[in-house]
Amino acid sequence: MYAIQRNEQIKKAAKISLVAALVSIAWLFMSIYQTRFQLISPLIPDSVILEITQPIILTAFVTTIATIAGLLLYFFNKNRLVILLCGLTIIWQQIHPYL
Repeated sequence: MYAIQRNEQIKKAAKISLVAALVSIAWLFMSIYQTRFQLISPLIPDSVILEITQPIILTAFVTTIATIAGLLLYFFNKNRLVILLCGLTIIWQQIHPYL
């Protein structure tokens, strides 16, 4: 009985970590869009806007790939790996701009 409850808790934690990763992806793409929207000006060339948003695009790409891998692991019932992968991805996403 205890093992079943434990597995359900781990599965629920995996779902929460996947949702958190998906929300962080949405947040990254919104920040890319917001940066581009705020910098629309005839005086600012597109290359400058791309250079400013390039770190955010890289972070969004890596986070998306890791979340897709976490989603695949979730379907194969590797819930602990999902929690670990999504958690490390979110931590990396917060550290990456300062490296």
